[in-house]
Amino acid sequence: MNEVLGDEAFFDACEGGTCVGQLVKLLQVNFGARCDAYAAGGQLYLKFELYGTLKGQSEAQTIDQFNDPVKNFAEMQALIKKKVPAIFDKITKSPQEVCEAGRNIWENGVCKTAVQIAKEVCQSEGKNWIDGACKPRAQIACEVTTGRKWVDGECKTVEQIACESKGNVWVNGVCRSQVAVPPPIASETSGVQSGAKNDAEAYYKSGNENYKKGDYDKAISDFTEAIRLKPKFAEAYNDRGAAYPRKSADKAISDFTEALRLNPNYALAYYNRCVAYDEKGDYDKAISDCTEAIRLNPKFAKAYYNRGIVYYNKGDYDRAVADFKSALQIDPNNTNARNALEKIRGKGVFTDSRDGKKYKIVKIGNQTWMAENLNYNASGSKCYENNSANCAKYGRLYNWETAKKACPSGWHLPSKIEYEVLDKAVGGEKVAGKKLKAKSGWNKNGNGTDEFGFSTLPGGIGGSDGSFGGVGDFGYWWSSSEFNSGYAYRWVMYDDDEYALWYYDGKGSLFSVRCLQDYGEARR
Repeated sequence: MNEVLGDEAFFDACEGGTCVGQLVKLLQVNFGARCDAYAAGGQLYLKFELYGTLKGQSEAQTIDQFNDPVKNFAEMQALIKKKVPAIFDKITKSPQEVCEAGRNIWENGVCKTAVQIAKEVCQSEGKNWIDGACKPRAQIACEVTTGRKWVDGECKTVEQIACESKGNVWVNGVCRSQVAVPPPIASETSGVQSGAKNDAEAYYKSGNENYKKGDYDKAISDFTEAIRLKPKFAEAYNDRGAAYPRKSADKAISDFTEALRLNPNYALAYYNRCVAYDEKGDYDKAISDCTEAIRLNPKFAKAYYNRGIVYYNKGDYDRAVADFKSALQIDPNNTNARNALEKIRGKGVFTDSRDGKKYKIVKIGNQTWMAENLNYNASGSKCYENNSANCAKYGRLYNWETAKKACPSGWHLPSKIEYEVLDKAVGGEKVAGKKLKAKSGWNKNGNGTDEFGFSTLPGGIGGSDGSFGGVGDFGYWWSSSEFNSGYAYRWVMYDDDEYALWYYDGKGSLFSVRCLQDYGEARR
């Protein structure tokens, strides 16, 4: 090689840069690779680059590379065995071939998994991807906040599903056989006995009976006739609004509004309009109406419950929890409120009283975690590259001794065993990285599914000498578990790996911190 290049001056001149491309051109070969081991910030790194022209491409380029921290020679060998063969495999295939060989889909020059495509379609339809499935907002509210099941576009209890599976009908909370449903007490057209055709109250009563049977079209017809006969019939407007299907929320809102014009102190109409606004996604108006219903009727448990649902849909878990608890205080048998409270317990926001910073929290299994890296300005902690914007995004970096004391009262730096409990709760360390990573922010398309709302980000690391590295590529989180007098265990995720891994490192290194709540009730 020296005969071609003259001497080692070539490598000296490009030290710290990408020399492989220049080397390939000088030697007039198709591919070239370079592997370096070096130390920075008290950390040993292994860097590998492969350069050349892939099949189907006209210009030479960097095909792949990695620059990963390693602890010792054994770890370096393991990294080479793990990553290098897969990189060399790419030089005989086009990007599309590499993509499709992995059972993925090549679309518009981008390699995508079937799940990625399904998620994109889901989001384009205005729905949410949760637990590996595309679900409308109404289904999420049904399953998460009420504990019911979503069947054929409706939110149903287990009892209702069992009832209907046997060919019966579910009427007003009671399972009845088809033949046991009483026939209408009046004609098919009016629902009112012939002697009371001019009686608004009779039409109103018939409308309510049809509503209870689930025959909403007839109920709407009866309420409409009651309104024709008695134009200032506030209750008929309210009940007709309640009979309109979900897709007719605007009609329902119009009727509830008219009922309130006729009777400004009509708490039930405020409650019903709250529900309709929630169905439309107009959460602020929904909250306002439920609040007014509660003002008019302080013992209105359903109004507290439904306002809690609206707060949940807005992501305001603290207020949702407070309303569900209020509903249960008024009505201890309100199973919907109890189920909703159980479902969202652990979700919410924690405010650090030391500096006023707020952190999302999430319950996974029996553990309650901060869903963000700690950003408390403890003595000795740093922002990545001393840039405050990195603190805002990734949290601060701490040495081990500081990390052990940095979490606020009621929270602590988790041990290795506690992190392993988390790994197990999400399916094991082989998938923990994928399931706990944030949906964006990782290099090399290394984003996760964030199925549990844990949202890890690659905050990089800092050295005791003031150096920094790895932001966007990997995240290290201190555990409270000591390896020996000079080293402690750290939890690790990389952009190109679905694992959550374990290594140990010098206690003076600067890593991220996630706080785990002390066992007991959440403080808010």
